[in-house]
Amino acid sequence: MFRKIKEASENGNDMFRNGTAHEAVEIMTMPKLAKILREIAEKVRDGFYKGYVAEAIVQLIQSKGGLMTLADLVEHQSTPVQHISITYNMKNIPSVRVWECPSNGQGIIALMAIRILEQMQKQNKIPSLDKLEHNSADIFMLSRDGI
Repeated sequence: MFRKIKEASENGNDMFRNGTAHEAVEIMTMPKLAKILREIAEKVRDGFYKGYVAEAIVQLIQSKGGLMTLADLVEHQSTPVQHISITYNMKNIPSVRVWECPSNGQGIIALMAIRILEQMQKQNKIPSLDKLEHNSADIFMLSRDGI
């Protein structure tokens, strides 16, 4: 896993401590990411689509064979969309409203998977998710099965 993340970006080392994952209780600092987030907070749209952040994005994409240019980022226009949502009802836990971007993204798949898991719970085919440890292998396997 470390090799794949390291190969994906020169910043891959930022995700690890000496080539291994951080412990759950360990404080993890990411100064490079903090600098980028401050830049975006100060300059808003221009902090991402122009300047050193944009240049770094384009450089990385081009180094992997991509064709993105600075002009692509500068000229980008977002389109406001009407978000979609469902209410996820779990046993012993208050309902949760889950919001996603509509098609043509993956949001609809996430909502469909939630509904499948919800039905599997109602039919007692899987344990209630509130009984499983957060981000455990069991949660991931059930999520995969839902999809």
